[in-house]
Amino acid sequence: MIASQPIADRLREAGCEHVSGLFEFAQLKSPPRALPAHFVIPENERAQGSQRVGAYDQKLTFAFSVVIVMKPAGRAGHAAVDEQLHDEIARVKDALFGWQHPEAASGCFLAGGRLLDIDASALSWAVEFTTHYRERKV
Repeated sequence: MIASQPIADRLREAGCEHVSGLFEFAQLKSPPRALPAHFVIPENERAQGSQRVGAYDQKLTFAFSVVIVMKPAGRAGHAAVDEQLHDEIARVKDALFGWQHPEAASGCFLAGGRLLDIDASALSWAVEFTTHYRERKV
């Protein structure tokens, strides 16, 4: 697994003020006070077979999401929330699509997006990415 901190740092550089990680997201019992909030969530990693005979050398695909938590429509109106969600998704994509994590062997690729949750207090949307890295052992 590659480290989440460089991803969080990249998001902060792009103007995402409130960026946290997996454990902070898991502990949420109510929406964060400062919204929108962004959470870097490692999702999974998949290994390919070794490319070399007699050596341990594997390419891995690492998948992660950036979860955006924001206020639902309420008094702001649906059009305003749609626009804000669109802007936040675009900010995350602009920051990470094509960017290469220091531990990765490739840039980040978009893998999709999905609604995680919506209720009267918050809307949560995940922007999904993949990147590749290598594990080698002599």
